[in-house]
Amino acid sequence: MNNEDILNSVMQLLTGSADKNTSPTVEYQKDNFFAKDWEEKTIKSNKWVKIYYEIIEKLVQDGAIVDSYMNLVISKHRKNFKNEIGQWNFCRHHIDEIKISGAIFSKAPEMKKYYEIGKSILISFDEHLFLHYIIVMAQTTIPNNGMMIPLQLWFNDWNKSLDYWDKKVIQQCKKYSVPYVKDWQKNLM
Repeated sequence: MNNEDILNSVMQLLTGSADKNTSPTVEYQKDNFFAKDWEEKTIKSNKWVKIYYEIIEKLVQDGAIVDSYMNLVISKHRKNFKNEIGQWNFCRHHIDEIKISGAIFSKAPEMKKYYEIGKSILISFDEHLFLHYIIVMAQTTIPNNGMMIPLQLWFNDWNKSLDYWDKKVIQQCKKYSVPYVKDWQKNLM
């Protein structure tokens, strides 16, 4: 799979041509986004969703800043720099990406306004990879492989990109005492 494949899978979801029998459809994910009780109900039935919100809490306790996406200006809070793979070290992550794929959230026209005002957290690139590992394990969104795009830009190799992501996941799992699942990448879609 390459960047074009990832973008094609996003377009299939947005146009309704994705396999509705095997994936949380765009409409299903939008419903999750707007459901007031989604978090409360899903935490009880999906351990990875519970872990996700616990990690968000820990990140905030450790100094991560939360605000709306449009108001969370990185330069106001952190001196940013490029990391070892040419990505900005600090980035914004939409907390609701556990409910709705970032690809749908940012691309579906009717979601744009919610994307701009959505609650976001200022985190490191490594923490961003880690949160997306948890999202992949939760299996609540499709596509869930968007973090491969910045990795592919650097490595231009699917396996090297996955190896880098995996290395960071192992480090973060140890740091936050989160279960590491060796074959987690089979859940990428």
